[in-house]
Amino acid sequence: MSGPKTSICVSYKNTDGWHVFASDDLPGLYVAHQNAEVAYNDISDSIEKLLMLNQGIQVKAEPELSFEEFLNALKPSEDSKPQRPLVLSSQRYVVYATQ
Repeated sequence: MSGPKTSICVSYKNTDGWHVFASDDLPGLYVAHQNAEVAYNDISDSIEKLLMLNQGIQVKAEPELSFEEFLNALKPSEDSKPQRPLVLSSQRYVVYATQ
């Protein structure tokens, strides 16, 4: 992709069974769903639409890791014991200018 690029940190929390993603880097970004994968996959479109509506900037946003890669990165290897419970956390989204 050409044009300037940056990244946006998106934080995660689970509230009453809802997977909620928001960002201090992009005020107004708020994505929530009872299915974590659905919410995770909706974030890119939400970033793109929010920047277009609020700033008039056309961008392409994508997570640095796919949902599957993100979950796999948290899983222990076969020869080790789990070191921590599986918990979603903050994730960065790469944002490219398309104009």
